[in-house]
Amino acid sequence: MIKDLRIKNIGVIEDISLDLSDGFTVLTGETGAGKTMVLSSFEMICGEKVDNSIIRVNEETALVEAFIEVTNDELKRNIKELEIDLEDKGVLISRSISNSSRGKTFLGSRSISGNVLKDLTQELVTIHGQGDQTSLNKSTYQRALLDTYIGSEHLENLKKYEESYRILKEFENELNELIQTQNKSNKDTEEIEKALSELKSANIQLDEEKTITEKLNLINSSENIFETLKQADQLLSGGEDSTQSSITSLVSNLRKILDSASSKSKRIETLRDIVVKNEIELKDLAQEIGKDLISLDRDPEVIDQLEARRSLLNKLLIKYGPTSKDAIEKINKFQEILDGNNNLPELIKEKTEQISKIRLNLSETASKLSKNRTKFSKIISKEIENELVQLSMPGAKFSVTVFQNEVSDGLEIESKNYSFDSFGVDQVRFEFSANPGQPLQPINKIASGGEMSRIMLAIELIFSKKAQKRTMIFDEVDAGIGGEAAIEVGKRLKLLAQKHQVVVVTHLPQVAAFADTHLKVAKTTEADVTKTNVVLLDKEQRLTEIARMMAGLSDSSSAIEHARELIDLSRSVSL
Repeated sequence: MIKDLRIKNIGVIEDISLDLSDGFTVLTGETGAGKTMVLSSFEMICGEKVDNSIIRVNEETALVEAFIEVTNDELKRNIKELEIDLEDKGVLISRSISNSSRGKTFLGSRSISGNVLKDLTQELVTIHGQGDQTSLNKSTYQRALLDTYIGSEHLENLKKYEESYRILKEFENELNELIQTQNKSNKDTEEIEKALSELKSANIQLDEEKTITEKLNLINSSENIFETLKQADQLLSGGEDSTQSSITSLVSNLRKILDSASSKSKRIETLRDIVVKNEIELKDLAQEIGKDLISLDRDPEVIDQLEARRSLLNKLLIKYGPTSKDAIEKINKFQEILDGNNNLPELIKEKTEQISKIRLNLSETASKLSKNRTKFSKIISKEIENELVQLSMPGAKFSVTVFQNEVSDGLEIESKNYSFDSFGVDQVRFEFSANPGQPLQPINKIASGGEMSRIMLAIELIFSKKAQKRTMIFDEVDAGIGGEAAIEVGKRLKLLAQKHQVVVVTHLPQVAAFADTHLKVAKTTEADVTKTNVVLLDKEQRLTEIARMMAGLSDSSSAIEHARELIDLSRSVSL
């Protein structure tokens, strides 16, 4: 429960501190006094998103602090996992927002995110505003309420179902992609096979286009080079028409002369070795020049072959290049595609079998979920009806209806196919009739604002029986209610407060009369500065406030007397 609450610079609130007691507390006050800002402060402590527009005018930051008593064992463990020590069986929550920087949230001395705070406090504090009526009209919210009512084992099965459903959708997407790939591959296979054959038959070599271009450039500019190399070849090796000895033959003769005397002189032997080395190098040089002469052969047939090869390469590289390396890589890529296409039927078969198994598992789990929902829908319907009777709606009928929609290609359960989603095959609809003889209709079509308020309270009363002790905050849960119904609402809130801490913002004196603690939100203006204070009312002040709520006059003796009678009535009724 929330023990202490400090609010600073929120709306018209400058700086106030509230000591919240156990039991039933009401917040009252005239419209515009600042009750909404108190509620916004509770929302901040619960990690809800708030706009910095609620920061007090001319102030830079706003702060809300609350000391929360922790009795929930699971929450204690979660807090300890954050390495935070509990002090006086509780923990201080501090949250600030700013006009110029990011807000800060602390649990004890540790900085945490708003989402972490929201997760931690959801089991401690629940806030019910008028917007909850909108949620109550939604079928998804109604189904979630029923699932929560059924219990933890059911919720665990639902969690398993949701995970299987997620995997099913993932596998179905993968199967669709495989089928699309197969359909496309059937059209593309012939083209890919043709391209692969074309590339393989061309037998492209790495950088071949560069090599051919260099050869042709060399041939086209080779006349002078050819003559130069030819002269060099004649000098080195001698030609068929050469009349002089070649350099290699002269060096060979020199080596022979020195060789004949090398055994007689170390010096001649050294000279002979030098000549041998040069002879080898000259022969290598002669071979290289000979190769170049051959490559420079300007044979028209050779040139035509090179031009034809270059033309073929250019054509292929436009399609598969731009380089020979790219074209060679395309061969591997096309082969992989063809190999993969050949595997597609097997992959599709395997994925289809996996989907069938998952759908079978989903059918079994969805059947369990559906049976639970059908069974417990009758139980909770009766409980809500009983609560509505206690809330001055004796002729009301309420039904939590569970139904399915049959389709041709849904989830099969007991030889029937139903549409399904991540929650199963069931649709849940809350139906209501306020008076005997009227047919049940969806609550969003028939229930008035006051009736919706009591339906919400009835549901909360039922769920509170199962929940651990927590703080429950209601913002005008009594909207649209008056007279005897308002007294019954006050009585049921008082009953709820026997187990939980209940804080209610109300305009109804009948509800306020049942409170254990009465806080008044009052606004004052001094020197054009508006401030809000929250005052803990004593017995006489409470009489005055309830009189104001009843008649609009706090100093009317008759209103005071009526207020006293109302408080006495609240004390005398049995819960």
